[in-house]
Amino acid sequence: MGSKMDYRVALDTNGKVNAAYMGAYNVRGIPHAFIVGKDGKVSWHDHPMQSSFEVEIQKAVNVPNKISIDYKGMNEEELSKLGVGQLKEILKSNGVDYSGCVEKEDLVQLVRSKC
Repeated sequence: MGSKMDYRVALDTNGKVNAAYMGAYNVRGIPHAFIVGKDGKVSWHDHPMQSSFEVEIQKAVNVPNKISIDYKGMNEEELSKLGVGQLKEILKSNGVDYSGCVEKEDLVQLVRSKC
């Protein structure tokens, strides 16, 4: 898809997934993310830029929420190579609100200016 997309995308050619998720939860807008557990049940759904998204992903995969990236010496180009989740993790660990960020570049600029 896009070169800046650092996540997987699935195509729903027959509409079954749309009916099972978007329809079942009465979701009309996109983007919208669903976190489905190993048991097949939806544990969370909302806009993927919600700050709770990363927390819920961490819960779903049982990964501790900790910073393992040495970002302080990174320049803008190096920060741009990080994933959206990693940038959010850096901001969250520094107590920076990123809820107004729309694009990945917004997150990069916030890390550079606030962290």
